Amino acid sequence: MVTRLCYSLLLFTTIAAADVYKSVDEDGRVIYTDNPHGKQQVEKVDLPSINSQPAIPITPPKKTDQAMATQYRLSIVSPAHESHIPPGQSEITVRVKLQPKMNSEQRIQLLLNGRAFGPASKTPNIRLSDVYRGEHQLAARLQDSQGKTLAQSASITLYVKRTSQQ
Repeated sequence: MVTRLCYSLLLFTTIAAADVYKSVDEDGRVIYTDNPHGKQQVEKVDLPSINSQPAIPITPPKKTDQAMATQYRLSIVSPAHESHIPPGQSEITVRVKLQPKMNSEQRIQLLLNGRAFGPASKTPNIRLSDVYRGEHQLAARLQDSQGKTLAQSASITLYVKRTSQQ
């Protein structure tokens, strides 16, 4: 099938480049040919030029382009916005919801007051410790293996209560 198709295209290209002639046989049938022969009257046909456009080059997307094309939705599920962390609680467990799920090369980085806090995590459940008292803004960021941000959650506010040390 492919061979026949290639042969047809080659033949068509050859015919398109050659002169075309029109003739009428003894029975009145019109014949178009590139090789006129016989005793019938032959007339050269002027064909219009073929309208063609150059092919558009197609480049496959890079791996990073595919990752950026994915629309991730990232949000902090726990703790809730405007949560109060009591004085005796030294660790805060942060649960992040991510759709679609992250792959093995991606990490979640928590941002405390706009700055990276702690190491990036392979899981959506992250424990924070040593958070100073006061009001804080917490957000999560999905990063690829080079640290490039793929998505970021909205910030939530946390109020950490600690006893003052004198």
